[in-house]
Amino acid sequence: DFGAAKYATVTALAKTGTTIGSAEYVSPEQARGKAIFASDIYSLGVTCLHLLTNVSPFDLFDTINGEWIWRQYLHQNPVEDELGQILDRMSPNLLKDRYRTSAEIYTALTKPNPTPLIFNQPPPPAKKTAIESIQKTLNTPITTPKPTQPQKYPLETFNCESVQVRRDGRIESYHEHQIHYFRECIGGNFWQRRYLELVKIPGGKFVMGASAAENKQTEREQPQHHVEIQPFYLGRYPITQIQYQLIMGQNPAHFRGDEHPIENINYYQAIEFCAVLSKKTGRNYRLPSEAEWEYACRAGTTTPFHSGAAMMADLANLDGREGYNRSPESEYRQTTTPVGVFPPNAFGLYDMHGNVLEWCSDNWQETYQQAPNHGKPWLDGDPNYHPVRGGSWDTPPRSCRSASRCPMSAFYCDRSIGFRVAL
Repeated sequence: DFGAAKYATVTALAKTGTTIGSAEYVSPEQARGKAIFASDIYSLGVTCLHLLTNVSPFDLFDTINGEWIWRQYLHQNPVEDELGQILDRMSPNLLKDRYRTSAEIYTALTKPNPTPLIFNQPPPPAKKTAIESIQKTLNTPITTPKPTQPQKYPLETFNCESVQVRRDGRIESYHEHQIHYFRECIGGNFWQRRYLELVKIPGGKFVMGASAAENKQTEREQPQHHVEIQPFYLGRYPITQIQYQLIMGQNPAHFRGDEHPIENINYYQAIEFCAVLSKKTGRNYRLPSEAEWEYACRAGTTTPFHSGAAMMADLANLDGREGYNRSPESEYRQTTTPVGVFPPNAFGLYDMHGNVLEWCSDNWQETYQQAPNHGKPWLDGDPNYHPVRGGSWDTPPRSCRSASRCPMSAFYCDRSIGFRVAL
């Protein structure tokens, strides 16, 4: 049942008040059709109690006194006090007494509890953390993955063609490119393997942000500043629904289609995907920084779009009812499209303008005042908000420019927001 509450909160079940889950493991609020993310913590806590005691959760709760009595069933195998306290805080009926996030639990599990030293006395042995207690019980070491060292990946090539257009939307020129990329197998069966494709992005310097002369620019995109980017890999496409399903075991997207981009994803879900993918593959997958994203989107251009001065619905999936800088109006599809339908940029990246907005790893900064000149995430801003880039199926061309940026709450889900991964 772990994950049922999370699923309910990001689907129509949250609006209809539908009860989801097995009676033994659901929290009181989830049983009433009011699931929140912390409801999953209750389910996980109750599951732990069941595993520790081999007794049904129905028999572990004293309904008369309204409390858990799981310790009575441990017999000769008590748990450490610290771990017991953590389990107690995972499974109370009252939400105010419960952990609200998995991060709080992880902090509690890894927090040491040293005994104060006595003057002129040898220090006592360090007290076990709760996570060490779990290790002792399972007799299985729990290790933290070490950061992946820079390495060379087996590269393949593909050929693609980018376009440059004039302000009136007419194609000015075509350019052919041979792109180096890396394929990561992430699942599927013998007959149909599923791969994540990552394009090799060369390092270099570029001017980040929009000039004061760029049409529809905002103060958020200024002042322009030089940034140096180290080589990295970036997803050829946004993460698709089938890729998300294979890694996370669920699909919260509104517009369904295996090859459509995943959407309805908040910042924490995108981060979680990267963590699970990293564990599965042994590589250090992450979200790109804002600087990396814009550098990759521009692909050596300085125009509003990587295709030039204009952007219409035959070049990207966007709301084309509003033209840009006197360019012609175009189509509004009102839905996502399969990834890779429209022309790529010179780096071989698809859907950088439109389809879905994409999360970046930086904390939100209102302007580029005092912005760093490196390509790493800028983390000095508000940690509760993060930038999304690239525009979506539901945004006009002015909001799909290479420099366009917008703040979003880390908890916000929307059918226009997805992500792509970096390596």
